[in-house]
Amino acid sequence: MRLQSTIFCDDVCNEEKMYFRKRGRVEVNDNKLYIKKDSSVTTKTYLNLFDMDVWNRYTGMESWRLRLILSGVGKICLFLWTKDEERKMQEIEFNTENEMRELTVLFNYRLKGFLGGKIYYKVEAYSDVVITEAGYYTALIERRVIYISHIICTYHRKEQLLNNIKKLENSEFYNPKSILYKRMQVIVIDNASELEERTDHNIFLLHNSNTGGSGGFLRGIKEVRKRTGFGTTNVIFMDDDVEFMMESFYRLFALLSYLKEEYQKEVIAGRMFRMDKKGIQYTAVEIWNEGHLIHIGKNMDMTETNHLLEMNDLIGEYSGWWFACFPMGFVKENDPLPFFLHCDDVEYGLRHGGSPIVLNGIQVWHETYEYRQSPIIKYYDTRNSLFVNEYYGLRNDKAIIFQEWKAAISESHLSKDWITEYMIIQGFLDYMKGLSWLKKINSEIYHKYMLKQKGMKWRNAILWRYAAIKFKGKYKEK
Repeated sequence: MRLQSTIFCDDVCNEEKMYFRKRGRVEVNDNKLYIKKDSSVTTKTYLNLFDMDVWNRYTGMESWRLRLILSGVGKICLFLWTKDEERKMQEIEFNTENEMRELTVLFNYRLKGFLGGKIYYKVEAYSDVVITEAGYYTALIERRVIYISHIICTYHRKEQLLNNIKKLENSEFYNPKSILYKRMQVIVIDNASELEERTDHNIFLLHNSNTGGSGGFLRGIKEVRKRTGFGTTNVIFMDDDVEFMMESFYRLFALLSYLKEEYQKEVIAGRMFRMDKKGIQYTAVEIWNEGHLIHIGKNMDMTETNHLLEMNDLIGEYSGWWFACFPMGFVKENDPLPFFLHCDDVEYGLRHGGSPIVLNGIQVWHETYEYRQSPIIKYYDTRNSLFVNEYYGLRNDKAIIFQEWKAAISESHLSKDWITEYMIIQGFLDYMKGLSWLKKINSEIYHKYMLKQKGMKWRNAILWRYAAIKFKGKYKEK
């Protein structure tokens, strides 16, 4: 089975250094790589490194093969890269000038006295070289048969959603000649009820009331549970406004197929990237720091190779629903909390427990946190993060909680943003009503009610003092 393809380019990202490094004249055309005479290409990049450590730890694999379909005259060098050093491990010359041929390079986890690391290769062209296909393979039989249910919750994002559905329909999961055929079903929950419903070719687009992201994903979960004939083994939760490479799904499928039994109940987390004028960035969003839910942007330039090893240290305790894959056994028994927006994925991941599995190339591109703020979002961030922290005992110092809440209010007050100030106060008040209150309310109706609220300076002044008195009384703070 193919575990990982070498990606030469993709419409999602036009940053060449995410795919390969070049010397001389190198071009990509029609998904083929053209390396002119006396030029070279290296795959020491985020998308094309092969992580032996991840594959060995979670699957037990110890040997692989690099397979290329190419023509021309040149040399392939295989390199091992670890935190401590970098070394050329193999060197093979080829001469296939007149036709396309397959070239295979075998390697294993214990390379010349080294244990583990990451693999990349370099192609040096003595004549013009064309590579039509390249990737890493295993000869092992898949450990289990995988069927993925892919849930997308959408609300007023018609164009991007339909583009993503089309990309999925054109993938190997819908190609009758592929081993992946019919191994994925896509369930789209339309909270705006504006798209045309469909139930064909393993794609189901269903209308739903606006119960927010958590309510939409819950509806999707219920649909997965009903469709027992499909045989779901794993469930992907994905936002409607992301962009993705199909290679991410192929790598995920391969990894799931070979997981050792002790890891088959774990979550596989997709990383989240952003692209802006500063280039391609990896952003760690909603990471737990000393038991406190915070939002941070790591802002690592992922075209720089010195950041690739550092990235593996940024593994949180949950996986964001921009792209997260849970085992069906857990999804079958667990509903997300009715948070409407934000922190539902945090809580769900914490409930599952453990640290998610991550693999380079399994990721999406997504608008980051700082660009998605609004007063109503501030309400949900305030309320839901407090619920999560208290429920899991992550924030027990009530004095600090109170001071941070006051500081957030003061920030909005000084900028005369009365509506945001009100939302922060109301979020705090609703948090003190407890999870039992949250589970009783109609989230759709309450969301509409909150959207109608207006911030008034005099009302906020009264309300925040009331909230402070109530908080101190409830927690006996002096």
